[in-house]
Amino acid sequence: MQVVDEIRSRGGVGHPEARDVPGAARRNANRVLTVGELIALLRDADPLAPVVIAGREGGFDGVRAVARQPLRLNVNTLEGFGPHEAPAPGEQPDAFALAVVGPR
Repeated sequence: MQVVDEIRSRGGVGHPEARDVPGAARRNANRVLTVGELIALLRDADPLAPVVIAGREGGFDGVRAVARQPLRLNVNTLEGFGPHEAPAPGEQPDAFALAVVGPR
């Protein structure tokens, strides 16, 4: 819990100061928040607090759902695309993730 408390004191995961916390979940091309880290962060959260995601141009919007998502890892290299992709029908996924679904 020490890492979680330190992250929280510096503004949360993804906050610029949280990057300096040893063991913090960092947002960059090579590091993804894990389900275990998310659970640790949620343990002490207010259960009535809204869950939000950053807006495309600024601000925040509410999360609509969280879904289990099969993925093929590190297959996209085009500008503007995330590095991972859903497998084609019949194709085996490399991993399963939790996908946060916001407004479209």
